[in-house]
Amino acid sequence: MTRFGLRVGMLSGPPLHYRLARDTPADAAPGSRTTETLSDISGEEEESGGCGCGGAEEQTVPEPDVRSVPHVLCCATALGALDAVRAGSSMVPIDPHEPLLLLAQTEQRDPGRFDVEYVLRGPEAWRLGLSHR
Repeated sequence: MTRFGLRVGMLSGPPLHYRLARDTPADAAPGSRTTETLSDISGEEEESGGCGCGGAEEQTVPEPDVRSVPHVLCCATALGALDAVRAGSSMVPIDPHEPLLLLAQTEQRDPGRFDVEYVLRGPEAWRLGLSHR
């Protein structure tokens, strides 16, 4: 049976990161695995970083520069980065133009979730302070 052009059976089974961890490089010995256990990539949050990478929380405000991102992906890139901003922290995206569409999409997705403050208003770059309430 197909759905959206994919066989439904393709969507079942273990998560992708587990399947990838079991894949072996082309030059590996038969039967070998690239990892000893799958617990390192389980996706469970770690005490130190929260994302599972084991790194410590950053104390600086991230400033993703979307000026080098293709225009068609700018808002999606900034929205994806905003999804990672935890309550009580903030980010300052750097945009090549006034990010009115980003502001509208942010407010439409999560009304009142972010406080907005213009840090720099063009003409070459726009910086918005977006603080997660």
